[in-house]
This record gives sequence, structure tokens and C-alpha cells, in this order.
Amino acid sequence: MNTRCKPGLASFAQAHSKKVGVAAAVPPFSAQLRPNATAAAIVPPTLTMNGVSHGVVVGATANGPRCVAPTEEGSIHDSSPLPQVPGDVHPNCICESRQRSSDELHLQEIQKTLPSHFPHRPTQGKLGRPIQLMANHFSAEIPAGNVYQYDVEIFYENNKEAKIPEKRKYRCISTKINRLVIELLVKKYRLDLSHCIPAIDGRKNLYTRRELKFRERTFAVDLEEDQRVQKFAVKIQYAATVNLDALHTVFENRVNTVPQEVLQAIDIVLRHGPSIKLTPVGQSFFKPPLPNQARPLGGGREVWFGYYTSVRPAQWKPMLNVDMSATAFYEPQPVISFMCKILSDRRREMTAADFRDLRDFQNVPLNKELKGLRIKASIPLY
Repeated sequence: MNTRCKPGLASFAQAHSKKVGVAAAVPPFSAQLRPNATAAAIVPPTLTMNGVSHGVVVGATANGPRCVAPTEEGSIHDSSPLPQVPGDVHPNCICESRQRSSDELHLQEIQKTLPSHFPHRPTQGKLGRPIQLMANHFSAEIPAGNVYQYDVEIFYENNKEAKIPEKRKYRCISTKINRLVIELLVKKYRLDLSHCIPAIDGRKNLYTRRELKFRERTFAVDLEEDQRVQKFAVKIQYAATVNLDALHTVFENRVNTVPQEVLQAIDIVLRHGPSIKLTPVGQSFFKPPLPNQARPLGGGREVWFGYYTSVRPAQWKPMLNVDMSATAFYEPQPVISFMCKILSDRRREMTAADFRDLRDFQNVPLNKELKGLRIKASIPLY
């Protein structure tokens, strides 16, 4: 059976070939319909506008053009009419905008799920002569096996019989206090922790080399500070098992996806020791300068120098990147001296005698600067 295009197709294509960029008007075609024929054999040439396929237009009705598609039995199936398009808007524009928006959404979804990959190196460099370079990264040997991740929550516990609310919102007390509490926890409950020395990021992530005997447990820890005892409750709960071998498979060229959870665990373990002995700020560690090396910045502040560490995957093995960093700290000094530096200006330098009577315009900057600072009371000896 031969099927030919209705006259409406030729006139439709000729009328719009110049407007929408059709290479040539679609001539009448014929297709021999045979049972069990494939779609490529029985589907007539499609009408393509600006690189976008819109099906096979075989005619037009009062409601707009119609499309046909072959069925499995080899007959032509007439689909429902397309919606009416205004006269000043060509159907191709709507189809292209819908296709473009759909493709952009699909591309955004794919980009969110794409893992990080190593860039492919085209070849080894052979031109020139090799030289030695001083670099701020060091070779890191990562052991095999697993590390175990736990969620830790530390609360103030003033009452011995008080229970930790299950749905209570967690708030980080202080990264320094949290590390001190975990240190006391390890000394007091060494057997319960299977003699493990855990590493903590100062907040909620805790890692151990061996799996603990419990899935969830709450411990009581007493911290003595400034001649007073503070009671804490520490809740530890199993979170995940991190396989370090996933990083080794990357350098063995078996996979090309860098496991970020492994790098996070290694970073936390390497930062745990320096965070206890030094002052951690973000991902850097700082040490107070010696009295003869202090560099004041003005306004009661001084600069401290430290270093930053991060584990980065190189082309053949993981490397530890170490870089220098600096930040501002408050100078350890009496409150009166700090107030003098805050309120002094170019016209006048404040002294302790000027603070017998503070005015309102002086209280505003002082309250702003003193808020959140740790002040230790000192009683003079008579």
C-alpha cells in the first residue's frame, strides 16, 4: 500500500522554509508498509526545523497540524491534534524553547551527580632539563583497612540524674572544650572504648581505627577548669564505616573517582593532635608569639602566625599540603589597658583616669568589643 503526503504538507513546508531555516521543502514521499517492519523502514522522513525534530506532519486540521507514528502492526496511528498556536508565533519557537529548557534542567541534574575526576595527562614531558623544586607538600602514606565514623554530642550536665533529651537541638559548646572533654573521656573509659584513641573535629565527627563495642552510648565526664568542676554528658552513636582502600584503588587506576569521605577522615585524624597543643582556627593552627616577637596591630590586637594542612590527591599518591597562615588575636592584657586602646584616637590617648565616668557614646564601642571575650578576674594581694 502506498501512502502519499497530502497537499497541505508541501504548502506548509514551502511557506515556512525561509522563516524557520528548513533546508528545502519536504517533497511528497511514499512508504511501503509491511508487517513486522522496523521503525526506520516505515517512518517517512521527519520535518526538521533548526536541528529540532518535530515528527512527520501529514496534514493540517482546523485545530492545527497532525502527527502520525507507526505502530507495531505496521499501520499508521493518528495522534491527537497539537494545541493551537497564535498566528504571530511559529510552532517551532515553542518547541525549541521547551526542548532547550528541558535539556538545561537535565544537564543541571547530571552535573550535580558528577563525581570529581583526575585530569588526564596527555604525555610525560621530555623537553628541557629536569630541575629540583622546593614544594610545600609532603608524601603521605595512607594505611589500608577501615576507620569508623561516629556522631558525638556534648552537653552541659549540671544534674546527675538528668537525662539527655533525644530531640534536643545540638549546639557546639566550644571546639576547645569539646576536645578536652574527649581527652578526659578516653582516660576515664579506656576499656569501654577498646583502648582506642579517637580523633574528633571539635564538633560532631569522631573517628576510631577499631570498631567500638556499642552502637550508641552516653558517658559522663567531669572537667575541672578555673577552680570549678563542670559536668558534661557525651553521647556517641555509630554513623558509618569508611574504607581507606577506596583511595588506593584510585592510584591503582581501577577507578577515577576520588572518595571525598576518605579525604575528610584523613584530614580530621591529622588535625587532631595539633588542635590539642595549638590554637585551632578553621583549618589552621596558631601558636602564641614570644614576648619579643609580638607584632601589635592596634586596637588591642596582635598577629599570630601558624600553618594550614590539607590532604590532596596527586597523580600517583596522596600528598599533605602545608601552607603558612596568619590571623589576628586579642592581646592578653588588663581590661583597663584594652579600654584605653579601644577609645583612644588620633586627637587624644585615653588613660585609666579617664574611665571614672563613662559616657553613653563610649559604652557602645566598649560593649561591642568586650562581648564574647573571656575575662579572668584577678584579686590583688594585700
